Amino acid sequence: MTSIIKILDDGFQLYKRSFPYILPLVLIDAILAVLINILIPLNAETPEALLNIIKENAPYFMLYMLIMFILYSTIFYRISAIHNKSDINNLTALQEGLKKVLVIILASVIYFSLIFIGFMIIIPGVILLVSLALFTPLIIVENASVFEALKRSHQMIWKNWWAAASILSISLFIVMSASMLASGIIQIVFSSSLTPEELMQLMQFASLTADKIVSPFFYAVLLLLYYELKGEEKPKNQDGFIA
Repeated sequence: MTSIIKILDDGFQLYKRSFPYILPLVLIDAILAVLINILIPLNAETPEALLNIIKENAPYFMLYMLIMFILYSTIFYRISAIHNKSDINNLTALQEGLKKVLVIILASVIYFSLIFIGFMIIIPGVILLVSLALFTPLIIVENASVFEALKRSHQMIWKNWWAAASILSISLFIVMSASMLASGIIQIVFSSSLTPEELMQLMQFASLTADKIVSPFFYAVLLLLYYELKGEEKPKNQDGFIA
């Protein structure tokens, strides 16, 4: 398997190449995330109060989640097309992403449900968190069904679980670090000029925006990990190259 550093570096280069093209989609995603937090504040004092807020605003949350998945599918599809040097625009990517969004939603629900169940005894949850992570590129690239994508992901990652876990953990850490850095900068710059409530809200908005802007780096790494492991599935000749 290609080194962890090489895959992460290639992922960054793909993210950098893709960013000018996916920027409009990323900005829409960031704006929607900020708007939903303005319209429906989730800073409840108790879990019960938070649950009531979610119940009262369930239709809006469901609509937001649907749009978020559409944008996620579209961004992932566009990054995949750029990697494969396909000449498509964001409208075509949106059309293709819409075709896959239902499958991605169902796979995501099953993925997070399995992880939730697995984390009840900790270790299976950690294993599944990594081994099922390739379902999105399998759906986007290979048009896999829900269960086929989850099954193939496990099969592809299992022999390289530790390397895959390292790659995904580092890339997620980078995304989270960017989010925390943006929040920290806002705190430093505006701590003396805003009320605590205003400062907290602005920090949250900065964190959400940074997360949306940097998350496509994780998508790029996930896509390249898929191609790396897909290549390992193919027979190789005596020199070690894919036949």
